[in-house]
Order: sequence, then C-alpha cells, then structure tokens
Amino acid sequence: MLALRASPWSPTAVSRRWLAALVFPVLLSVPSCATGRGSSAENSPNELRDVIDLCDAFLAMPEAVDPAPIVRFMTDSPEVRVVLAPHTDGVATGDAIPKWASSMLFAGYIAGNVRTQLVAGKAEDSPVGGYRGVLSVYRALQPKGLSIAAIDELDAAERDGGLDAWVAARLGA
Repeated sequence: MLALRASPWSPTAVSRRWLAALVFPVLLSVPSCATGRGSSAENSPNELRDVIDLCDAFLAMPEAVDPAPIVRFMTDSPEVRVVLAPHTDGVATGDAIPKWASSMLFAGYIAGNVRTQLVAGKAEDSPVGGYRGVLSVYRALQPKGLSIAAIDELDAAERDGGLDAWVAARLGA
C-alpha cells in the first residue's frame, strides 16, 4: 500500500541535480527512453486504485505529496508505459521555469500520464494525460506566484478544447 508523506520539495531543496536523480535511473532502465515495463508482476485492483488515489492527491497538492512512489510504480509496473521524450522536457524543465517548480511539473507529467493509463486500463503512453497533469500542478502552484508563458499557452489550448491538437502538433503527429 502506498502512503502519503509530506513532500521534501521546497524552493530551496529542489535543484536540477535532484531532477537528474529522478529521471536518469528511469531513462537508463529501459531502452529508447520508454519506461514502465520493468517488472512482469501485475498489481491487484486495490493497489492500482491506491496509485490512482496517490496521483490524484499529488496533482491536487504537489507540495504536500511525495511523487516518488508514482515514479517507482511507473518504472516497475507492467500496467503503464510512459515515454519520456524531448516534448516532455520543453514544458516541464525549460530554463525559464524556476528550479523549485520544474521537478514538480515534471512529476505532474508522470502522474497525469500514469493516472490516465490506469483509469483507461491500457498500458499505452498518454502525453495528453501527462500535460493535463502538468496543468494541474501548475494551477496548484500559481498562488505562489508561478507564471510560465509556455504553460499558460497549454492552459489556453485546454480551455479552448484544443489540447489534443496542441499535443499532436508538439509531437509532430
């Protein structure tokens, strides 16, 4: 069972090194930067529900919930497949994004992607779900003064009903 813990993330504690420590083991564990196929053991429906609940909690309160169990689930579970690619990096870790927020936005991408796949019952990468996760985390952090033009553009695309097209254009599809 996954437990909610206070997040160790704070504006002074997060750095690009921490992001690298989060992402590099994932990238190195599976060829072609595709992740989520590290184990053949399937999880019970209750365990999957716990992961969905944890994703929901993180997306609602990114500073209060540690996303590490979500990342571990992504790398170890056959129930999800998250592809980390250049399109992911541009929104979540761009140079204009404060270091303290970039890691949370990146974890939001993972949580949104994982949650979408578990709800759908399909282990198929979901960049739209990932970007919805980025938006959830971004909206939760905006009261702290976070403002990022690229994510505001993404937010506008979602409000206008064009998020799928925005993501397709970004992926070159």
